[in-house]
Formats: sequence, C-alpha cells, structure tokens
Amino acid sequence: MENYPGYDQLKANYYRTLFDTGQDAKAAEMKIADGDVAGAVSLYMKAKKPVQALETALIVPSLASDHQLMMSIASQLMQSQLFDKAGELYEHMKDFEKALECYTNGKAFNRAVQLARFADPERVVSLEEQWGDHLVSEGQHDASINHFLAAEAAIQAKEWGKAVQIVDVIQDLKTSGDFYGRIAAHYATTDELDRAERLYLEANLQKEAIAMYVKNNRWADAYRVRT
Repeated sequence: MENYPGYDQLKANYYRTLFDTGQDAKAAEMKIADGDVAGAVSLYMKAKKPVQALETALIVPSLASDHQLMMSIASQLMQSQLFDKAGELYEHMKDFEKALECYTNGKAFNRAVQLARFADPERVVSLEEQWGDHLVSEGQHDASINHFLAAEAAIQAKEWGKAVQIVDVIQDLKTSGDFYGRIAAHYATTDELDRAERLYLEANLQKEAIAMYVKNNRWADAYRVRT
C-alpha cells in the first residue's frame, strides 16, 4: 500500500480530515501505527484523553522519563478528576506526597495506605481512620470495614490466597477491584498468569491483563483477552 502512487498525500489528507473533524484520538492511533509515539501522545492530550496519553507514553523510556510531559499528563488527569491514575503517575515520578494527596482525594484509601507504609509510615494510622470514615459514610457496616483491613493485612503478609478469599466477599466494587489489581500484579510476577488474568478481569483491568501477556510473549492470550 505504501508503494501506491500518491499514498503519502492520501494519508496526509486523511490526517487533515481527522484533525478538522476533531478526531484527534483516531489520529493518535494512526500515529502509533506509523511509529510516531510522541505524536500520538500529543494528540491524546489534545483530545483530553490523559489515560491513553499516559499508557502510550510509558511504552517509550525517553517519554516515560520526560518530567515535563509527565507533569502535563498528571495535570490533565487531575483536571479530569482521575485521581487514582494521577496518583499512580506521581508514584512513577517518585513524588509520593502528591501521590498520597491524589489517592486521598480519589477516596482510594487502600492505595494511599499501601504507599504510606513505606513512603510516610507516620500517616498510616490517620489514613486508615479516614478510610474507615469513608466506608461508614458509604453505608458500609463494621463487618465490611474489617474485611477491608483484613485484606490489607493479608497482602502485607504476602498471604495471597487468603487475600483473594477476603476480597471475594467485599461488596464495594471499586475497592475490591483495587485489591484484585494488586494481587493480580503479584501473580503476574510469579508466572501464575492464568490466575493473574482472572483477577485483572475481575477488577476490570483488561489492559493490564493484555500487557502482561504481551510482556510474556503470549500473543494468542493477549488477543483473546482483547476480544
């Protein structure tokens, strides 16, 4: 196709049509296909899709280490109130104070507690109290709160099977999803990929499951999860 007469002009015209009609995200996908990852990141930012911008930028080490770019993406994540993702990005940049702030603002107290245990141990008790208050405000009963704390304790003790059993009874989907994601990440590092996949999908983390299989050259599984 690239040898077709006028191919470059045809592609340029298609890009222009996408730009003129506000389809920057679609244009970004084409940039990725062309190998222009930096261009794709810029287009995702223009399209106000910071999650896609971040996921794409992290593919290329030079972009992942571009502090100014990461700060721009973090700012857009916060403007979009995607505090969990912003927290993850600030963790990537080793700005743990800002990461804790984002996790707290996003009510992702389990992530905040996990980070505080090594980044700011003195804040752990306070964060656990905020976590409990949040659960009460959400109508969670004391027994449910105990499940959250028990799951956190099991993960810290690396009792992964026990942690899964505890998380299975947590009714709050957002919090159980966060726990499943953390446990899945562990199983991914120990080559228990099938188990990791199940937990990633329970947490609605399809992209993480796909990335895990791609990293391990299991392309058929990556395609299966994608579809």
